[in-house]
Amino acid sequence: MSSVITFRVESETADMLDKLARRLGRSRSSVVAQAIREYAEEQAAFLEFIKEGDLDFEQGRVHEEHDVRQYLTDMKSRADAEIERRSQAA
Repeated sequence: MSSVITFRVESETADMLDKLARRLGRSRSSVVAQAIREYAEEQAAFLEFIKEGDLDFEQGRVHEEHDVRQYLTDMKSRADAEIERRSQAA
């Protein structure tokens, strides 16, 4: 089941949608519907992420900034090393 939603966009946006729809071989409506669906899913996931973070904070599951920075630095070093390893193997 689908619902009809009507809204206005700038003419440049409509032109971009039409060009994109033609290139994809789809209707403007299907391109817009997919974009709205993906946006809604992304926003819902982000809000859930925030909710989980708030709960973690309330329950004392937090990390100090310097620990997080060190963790991210270590992750980047491991990723850089893996990229280097793969480039040498190629």
